[in-house]
Amino acid sequence: MALTGKRRKDTLHGDCRTRLTRKNNTRGHTSLPMQDLDRLSRTFHRFAEQECAGMSALYESLCHSLAEDRDLLAISANARLGQPVPNLFMAAVHWLLLAGARHAVTDYYPDINSEGPARGDSYPSFRSFCRDRIDDITALISTRLVQTNVVRRCAVLLPAFAVAMGREQERPLSLVEIGASAGLNLLWDRYSYTYSDERRWGDPNSPVPLSSVIRGSLRPPLPESIPQVVFRVGLDLNPVDISDRYAVDWLRALVWPERVDEARMLEDALEMAKDDPPEILAGDALELLPEVLQGIPSDSTLCLYHTNTLNQFPSEARERFSGLVEEHGSVRDLSLISVEGRAGHHHCAVELTQYRNGLKTNRRLADNDSHGNWIQWLESGNALTGSKD
Repeated sequence: MALTGKRRKDTLHGDCRTRLTRKNNTRGHTSLPMQDLDRLSRTFHRFAEQECAGMSALYESLCHSLAEDRDLLAISANARLGQPVPNLFMAAVHWLLLAGARHAVTDYYPDINSEGPARGDSYPSFRSFCRDRIDDITALISTRLVQTNVVRRCAVLLPAFAVAMGREQERPLSLVEIGASAGLNLLWDRYSYTYSDERRWGDPNSPVPLSSVIRGSLRPPLPESIPQVVFRVGLDLNPVDISDRYAVDWLRALVWPERVDEARMLEDALEMAKDDPPEILAGDALELLPEVLQGIPSDSTLCLYHTNTLNQFPSEARERFSGLVEEHGSVRDLSLISVEGRAGHHHCAVELTQYRNGLKTNRRLADNDSHGNWIQWLESGNALTGSKD
């Protein structure tokens, strides 16, 4: 969704950007009920502790300070309903800074300050910038979505695809991604991979090189060769249009400032995808999936997958999704790869559900960092559970 409004001259990667003209309605928000501000305060503290620690020292510090700042909490109260407020707020500021806003706070952003982030307390400058750009920040957080596309997660998906294909790696492959965002993880077979055990996979000349650290004593399996993908489609309620410049800029702003290598991978993947973008269907995945599955070539190996997606589904929707997969698995073989966060943990689990001749098996293959920075393989190939439907 591109932002629209009155235009003014303002640098955005050497060009003009849209001037956000939403009227300021935040200065009176200190009259919000105290319980609302207290709730937002806890949200920012929790985000700093559970999400930012070890991932972004800048956001960890800023979010802890913002959690105690009633004025900025009042601005954050304008966030779009149902969206994670801290992610949205930080991305809005980041978007404005990447667009060329001139302010001292840029000194603290590693991906903007080429000389390295400044030392000292970043919050006074951050607060000053937010106060100066209240209208712009309000317009962004009230209209935008937290919709990321972490390309390095493909390094976690790759071994799972190897297991899913099993002994039929010569068969063509059909891919359906749930929650595809910009669709970049649908193109995993076109990237090159390097793991910390020095194994490599994929086209060495690919413009999108990915890497990941292997933890533990087990080595994740890798496909024997690059598969022939005969069908690939993504489903997303709000897909990111990679031909929309502002949508791409927002996707970039959602990458945290310290994640310079992640931003580079994103930009490389976006550049490659422009020549042959994957098909993404916009709409409710639960409504689209049945018809999509009916169109899958019968002589192909079918793999459905999702990464950090089902956590956004209500429990009823998760049950409906499982029912749809089970129903289709009763009439044809398929694999479902799930990479989702684990309750009470700071990492994700890679799980594989397969249907073969009506037999359902569930396997937990690995643990991994949510951004694909590391993977720890957990099993040597034995199914954990099995049932005949």
